[in-house]
Amino acid sequence: MGFLCISAVSIYKYIKTENGIFHLLFILTIFVNKYVLSVLGFTYPSVYQGWQTLVGAFILLYLRPSLFMSNEENNRLTCFNFFKILPNLLIYVGSIVSGSKALSSIPVPLFICAQNTSAVCVMLCTLKNVNLFDFILSITALVSSLFLFLYIEIVMPFGYHPWPIFFMLTTTLVELTTPSYESNAKEISKLYYRNIFSFIILMPSSLYLGEAFSALQFKYLDQVGFYACCTVSGICGIFLQLYSVRLLKKKQFNNNFMFARITTLLISLLFFNSSLITIPLWLLIFVQCSSTLMFIYNSHSNDNNGSQEFLI
Repeated sequence: MGFLCISAVSIYKYIKTENGIFHLLFILTIFVNKYVLSVLGFTYPSVYQGWQTLVGAFILLYLRPSLFMSNEENNRLTCFNFFKILPNLLIYVGSIVSGSKALSSIPVPLFICAQNTSAVCVMLCTLKNVNLFDFILSITALVSSLFLFLYIEIVMPFGYHPWPIFFMLTTTLVELTTPSYESNAKEISKLYYRNIFSFIILMPSSLYLGEAFSALQFKYLDQVGFYACCTVSGICGIFLQLYSVRLLKKKQFNNNFMFARITTLLISLLFFNSSLITIPLWLLIFVQCSSTLMFIYNSHSNDNNGSQEFLI
């Protein structure tokens, strides 16, 4: 009993720190999204992500005076800059839609592995120096991911789900085509324009694809809990991105991000059904997560710092 009390106090103290808040937001975002998409079965990504980006845009607009205040830089988006970042914005829309489809179709541990794969690809492309040991670790992570998702498509009863592959590709491309700013104001401005652009694209798309009309027949549409989960998801998602901007410049950011993913993977076993994950899959997940964790840790130990954001 004393051990449990000490553990609870330690966890409470950790959650009050910046890293603790970041980890809590990450876990809540994944869990609430998984609950809405899989448990409730709201599989209309253009509607769901359109709502989330609208919530995010409103929050950023409300916080805009304090977040964007800068006497040195103009954070307005000019016509030239818009067309310059347009490909990145389009890929971003694809990443959040494919992320929703992937999370709704596969268990959380497999979704975490998809995030790990994207992180490894980004770091391999951005790191200036990769020693032999780190290279072996990265190849191990990528090969285990390849076997992992091939096993899912061939053996597991999930059916054909290309969305995790699309999610990994689009997430990697978003990171590689996103300009990095020294100013937090410009990083937050980038989030604001992403949310606005995504909402403008997704809402007409939901009408064109018929998802908006199909969503009107959703069986939980008249329940308050459904709207509460959707709102919490949008709020947690945008504050997670804001905290990522706040912590992005720190050297141990990627290590903390990886720790958040591993923690989410383990805790998800208590809340979501993972009975479809067989022993061979668990072995592949273990190899993939272990090699990814060691690769990220060793890379930062050698002062090779990468950066990445959160796309859910």
